[in-house]
Formats: sequence, structure tokens, C-alpha cells
Amino acid sequence: MASDVGGQIHGISLDSFLQMAQMEKTTCTLTVRSDSDLGFIYLLKGELIEAETGALGSTEAAYEIISWENTVIEIENSCSKQTNNINMPLMNILMEGLKIKDDKIAARKASGEPAKAPPPPRPDGATPPGKSTNDDFKDLSKPAEKIEGKASAAPADRTPGEEIPASLRPPAKKGFPVKLAAGVVISLVVIAGALFGLGVFKSDDSESQYQALISRVENEPNLSEQISLLNQFVASHPGTEFAQKAEDKSRVIQSLLAEEKFDEVLEQVKALPLDGSYVKAATELYTRYMTEYPKSDFSEEAKSRIAELKDTLENADYQKVKAAAKYPFDKKFETYQKYLEKHPEGKQHKTVMALLSKMSETYYQNLKTETERCHESGDYGKCLEISNNFIAAFKDNPHFEEVVALKLTFQGKRDLVELNQLAEEKGTDYLAAREVYLSYLSENPDSLNKDAIQNEIARIDQKIEKTAQWKQIETDSLNGSKDIFERHRRLETWIRENPNTPFTSEATRLIKKLTAEKQIAAEQKRKAAEENRKLALLQLEKTKRLQQKARKMKIEQNMIARMGSSGGRFVPNRNGTVTDTTSGLTWTIVDSRGDLERCLNYDSSVNYVKGLKTGGYKDWRLPTAGELAGIYKNPPFFPAGQASWYWSSEAYVKGYHEVANIVTTKQETAYNIKQERQDRCGTIRAVRP
Repeated sequence: MASDVGGQIHGISLDSFLQMAQMEKTTCTLTVRSDSDLGFIYLLKGELIEAETGALGSTEAAYEIISWENTVIEIENSCSKQTNNINMPLMNILMEGLKIKDDKIAARKASGEPAKAPPPPRPDGATPPGKSTNDDFKDLSKPAEKIEGKASAAPADRTPGEEIPASLRPPAKKGFPVKLAAGVVISLVVIAGALFGLGVFKSDDSESQYQALISRVENEPNLSEQISLLNQFVASHPGTEFAQKAEDKSRVIQSLLAEEKFDEVLEQVKALPLDGSYVKAATELYTRYMTEYPKSDFSEEAKSRIAELKDTLENADYQKVKAAAKYPFDKKFETYQKYLEKHPEGKQHKTVMALLSKMSETYYQNLKTETERCHESGDYGKCLEISNNFIAAFKDNPHFEEVVALKLTFQGKRDLVELNQLAEEKGTDYLAAREVYLSYLSENPDSLNKDAIQNEIARIDQKIEKTAQWKQIETDSLNGSKDIFERHRRLETWIRENPNTPFTSEATRLIKKLTAEKQIAAEQKRKAAEENRKLALLQLEKTKRLQQKARKMKIEQNMIARMGSSGGRFVPNRNGTVTDTTSGLTWTIVDSRGDLERCLNYDSSVNYVKGLKTGGYKDWRLPTAGELAGIYKNPPFFPAGQASWYWSSEAYVKGYHEVANIVTTKQETAYNIKQERQDRCGTIRAVRP
């Protein structure tokens, strides 16, 4: 919508319009007419900043204009005023203006004056260019008045501007009008529709984006991020008043950020230890700050603090000197010495030297006390340090020579401790440990430690001999050409006889290795024995199969020989089968008993014929009782074998038992059907097809 859009509104209360304008933060100029009165109200972002009518201005003019009746509002979508000359909340202005309005109405009614008519239309009777008339809002903005709980309406023939009869009017009230509170919601809705139609509440994009930016900045806790958001806005809105505002706000936040960062630097410097690196570390922190914020008000303060760093460190160290008065002797002496070393030209150098000088006798007594402790503990480093400090600090003391002698004693004792430690560091390299002691004796032939060192050398010689023994055991244990069981036994014996040697851990590791090899060897022996056993079983099985084959062949040959008397009825096929020329059926020459050398129940018999492959056939089956009777009850008879009867394929339930028909091998022409329970053990002579 164009920026010059405005309009004229009739029948809408000015107070409702002003509240709506404040809610929408509207910028505009209102020309308000009522009868012969004319006034101007200036709104900037919803705030009432100025008003003018006649000789009145600012607050008084606002009160007067709001108290007018039957106003017509003309809207211009701009505001020529920029300074807020009212500086009061809108609600306070409205309440005072409406109170004045109610007072006027009450006074007029008391004097019998008629109600004011609405202002006449514009002289030209036309809507100005770019404006629009919204007369259809004037009735909607006024709720119907009620008297004694019933809705009343003005007479249909009442002309506009005619006063409502007193009997139909509600009594006048002072202060904030009740009708405003009752109708504010309806009024605001109506006004919103009208004003949006007129384009009054159109906001400038830059302004709305700036308000959104400020809201986002206020919700962003990080100052650096706030500056970044503002700078982005400035770059994307160059030359606008809001860009200038964003830039001003950015400078303020940059100043706050510089102060915040300087406070952080102060805390970091405060946390630094007051040691030899304090000055350098603190200088780096201040310098880094000055580089990052060269224009900050705190850069000069950073320079001043750098200049004060050395004094700060010396003062801190001197405070330690003063506090050392309550310390134990050695701690006090150490504190004085550190100050003198760190600040050879310090302001308090002479003072500290005087304090140190007063300590000489006390220091000597402290040395005597510590000497006994050093002998008890074997730690001579502390006594040697005290001696050296005394010699360096108190050359004029009468005990100086005595302390020098003590120092030599402590030095010798400490040398022996260090020699022992150095030799122990060689571990199992005893030759290197032995050389440590020999080198010391070569350099110090008159040492007070000579006897003690020679004892250590003798002890090392014993270890060298033990080492040689271990090396031999180790070599033998790793010799794979020797029997693993013997190697394991010898190493196990050595570990048992030498439980605490430097080689115990190595021996333990090696015994684990040999134990694993021994287990592998034992497993190989077991597998070899198992393999031999399997080979023996296979050989036995092979022998058994050969024997079984020979036995079956013998049975078969015997049966074939006996079939010769059948007159050509039973013809052997040379594949373990025989053909009955009478029935055309093929039978096995050897029955299941001759094949397996055992009898079978009925279920086993069924499974037996399913897996039978005699003669290369796979369609073997149990014969019917009739088929069996055909070869055993009809001459010439099939030769009888070892079985006295054979299972048939005819199986059924009889009573409480499962039975199957059988046929005996008795050579007879009379045939009676017989049954056997299926769990009995019998024989099969298979037939095909």
C-alpha cells in the first residue's frame, strides 16, 4: 500500500482509535473536527507526542480534543513532529480527557442545552484524493444503550443530531465512562478493520526489522554475537535512520564488551601464580588485550598495570618474607633465600639480608638436630643442603669449619646411597653394577665408604654366579631338541629351589611356556594313540566285513546248490538275487538273519528293506503272505534257511496288539494263516518288484 494512503472516519470514538493506534505502534497525524472545533493530534510509533487546538498545545490541547463529542477523524499517514512534548501514558491522558467530556455533558444537560450535532460534511462533499470514507463504521462502533435492562432504540423518525429524550437517556457519570469500557473490544475490532483497510498501520520495513533486531539482541546473552547482529543490520540497511541507531547501539555494546574482556583479563592475571613466569604471563595477557581492543578506555590502564608487574611480584615475595616469621626454621630460611635470588636489587634486599644474618646460630643448631634425623633415615640430601646453605650464607660464623667437615661426611654417606641406587638400576646386569662400584673406588681410593663398597662387590659376585646357573637352565629349557617333559621337570625343580631371585619372573614366564608346550605334546600323544586306536578299529571292521562277506558268500553258495533240485524253477542271478520263474518275482538269496546275524522286529524289518540295495536294486519290499506261501507251500519249494518263519507286509491291529501275518518255512502244501506280534523278533526275505 502506498505511503500516502489516509482516510476519514466518522462515528468512531477518538479514545478507541488512540488505543488501537498505540497497540499497532502507528505513526500518523490526526485532524479532529467536532462541530466548529478543529484540532490536530500527532502520533509517533503509537505514542501521543503532541496536540494542537486553537491557542492550546501539548497536554492541555490533548485533554480538550479528547473531550469533544461527535468527532470526525481525518488521518494522514505521516507525522511532522518528532519531539515528545507530552511525556505521559496514553491511558492517563484518555482518563482525564474523558472525565472533562463527562463533566461537559453533565453541565449541558443541567442547563437544558440540546445535544451537539455531528459536524457537517466537507464543503466539497467529496472524498479527497487518496482518502476513503468509512461511514459504515459509525453505527457498529456504538453499542445500543439500555435502560432498566431493556434495549432501547432511537425513534425511526428521529433526524441525525436530534437529542434523545431525557426519559431514554442513562444518567450522566463522572470519571472514566462506563460505555468506553463496555464497548472497547467491539470498537477496537471495528477500528482495526477500518484502519487496515485505509493502510494506516502500515509499518516501514526497516523499522519493523529494526524492532525485531532489537528484540533478538536483547535475548542474546553473548555480547560479541549482539555486535555481529547489529553490524549485519547496518550493512543491509545503509543510509537509514535505523542503521544509524543500530550502529550507535553497537558502539555501546562494544564498549561493554571491552570492559567485560578487561575484567576477564584482570581475573586471569589474579589467578596467575606469583612465580618466575608471573611477569611474562601477565604481560602477555595485557598485551593481547591491547591488541584486540586498541581503542578501549582500558588499554591505557593495561599499560599502567604492565609497568607495575615487577613491583607487584616483589611486594608479593616480600609479604611472604614477612609471613615467614611464623614458619619453621628451614621454611623461613628457604623463603629468605628465594627472595634474595629473585630480587638481587630489590627494595627490601638489605632488610632481608639482615634477617638472614640473625639466623646463623639458630641455623647451626637446626643443622645439629637434622644430622641425627639424617643418620636415622639414611636420607642425607637434606643435611647436605643445610650444610651448603650454611657455608654459603655464614662464612664468618665460628662453626664454619665444623660444618664443612659435616658436609664431607654427608657427602660420603649420600654418595654411597646414590651408588647403591645406581647399581640397583642396572637390574640383572650385574657386571655393569659391579663396574659402578669399581669406578667409584678408582676415583676415590681413600673414601670412607671403601669397606661398604667392597662388601657390595662380593654380594654382586654371588649374583653373577647365580646368573650363570640360570642362563644354563634357560638355555636347556629353550632347546627344542630335548624332551619337553624332561625340560619342564628341570625348570620346575629350579624354580622350587630358587624362589626369590631376580630371574623368578622370567622363570615363571618360561615355565608357563613349557607347560603349554607340554600340554601340546601330551595332546599330540593322545591324538596319536587315538589315531592308532581308530586304525585298529578300522582294521578290525575291515576284517569283520571280509569275514561277513565270506560268510554270506558261503550261505549264498549253499542256497544256490540246494536250488538245483527245484527243476529250474528258481534261477540264481549271480548278484545275490534269485528269480522265481513261476511268479516272475525276484528274491534275495540270503535273508536278513544271514545278512545281519540277528533277528528284527516288524518296524526294524520295514526299515531294513527300505535301505536294502542287494543286486543294485533299491525297490526291495516286504512280501505278502501269499507271495511267501508261493515259494514255501508250493513245490518245488524254496530252500529253507536258518529262519523258521518270515514277516509279511500284512500288518494290522488285533485286540490290544499290533500284529503281522507270517509264513513258516516248513515245506508243506497245506497253508494256514498265522500272526505274530510286531514286537517279536523275526526274519525278512525281501522281494521285488
